Amino acid sequence: MPNLLLLGWNSIHNQSWIKKVEEQLASLFDETTIHEYQHWLSWEGSMDIEKEINLVYSKIKDQKDLVIFAKSLGTVLAMKLMIDQWFLPKKCIFVWLPLWYIKNMWFSLKTYLSKISCPVLFIQNKEDPAGSYLEVVGEVSQISNDFSFVELPGNDHDYSDVEKLSEIVSWFMVKRINF
Repeated sequence: MPNLLLLGWNSIHNQSWIKKVEEQLASLFDETTIHEYQHWLSWEGSMDIEKEINLVYSKIKDQKDLVIFAKSLGTVLAMKLMIDQWFLPKKCIFVWLPLWYIKNMWFSLKTYLSKISCPVLFIQNKEDPAGSYLEVVGEVSQISNDFSFVELPGNDHDYSDVEKLSEIVSWFMVKRINF
């Protein structure tokens, strides 16, 4: 079985959520690792993406059989890790792609997604305020039709049903599917 790297979102309050996800997914992987962002450890500021890329890469650079599970800003970190560091995971699961944030930062979704060659699953709430399911599908499908998508009900970005996320990830790990 592969190993799992979990990349949460920017908020320090995400720590308990990502730990719940790790507990739910642990049986699907040999090892699981939550990357603790530097600002989580200091309880101040926000993510320094370039610094975090280097920290994550130093931990995983020799792993050949790794799956990345990323939420929100963690998805941007994962994409930059894959392209900027030439790291190719086995698969990626992106939960809550923050379109509103990506459009307001110096980040080209097209540049990064067009270079990713591993299977990627996007899980998005129907009416997520950071980008609805239809907005994500529309934006990402313009780049490539090789990605898979799952729509969940909801109008927030909490994704509190970690059991449902675990079920979706389990199916995605068995084979690349569209729900």
